[in-house]
Amino acid sequence: MTPYDLADEGGVKRHVLHLAEGLRRGGDDVTVLGPLRAGARVDGVCGFGGVVDIPANGASNRLALFTSPWTLRRFFDAHPFDVVHVHEPYVPLLTYYAMWMTPAAAHVATFHMYPNPPRPSPPARAPAPWP
Repeated sequence: MTPYDLADEGGVKRHVLHLAEGLRRGGDDVTVLGPLRAGARVDGVCGFGGVVDIPANGASNRLALFTSPWTLRRFFDAHPFDVVHVHEPYVPLLTYYAMWMTPAAAHVATFHMYPNPPRPSPPARAPAPWP
């Protein structure tokens, strides 16, 4: 599951499609899910509509913000998955729905976002002594 429109070029989309291709070559049954603009077609994916562009950080971010949760509920009810791999789980809304609507599946999350330039972690502090 990716939150970004599968009809657009992008790093997360490439990662998702290449990962699916590799898993399929290994014999796994893989379904790629994500937003897909009306009229767009991408081989090997199941797309959901309601796509809108939310520009942020100098990029176009086409997300399925207007996809009904009931659409995904019906999809997941008809396709019980063993594993649901969600890319960018903090990006609304499809990824949220996928996690909530598949409680019996094992969940894997991949986070692609990072600050640019990367910020160093704050220094660790020793815990206060026990009173």
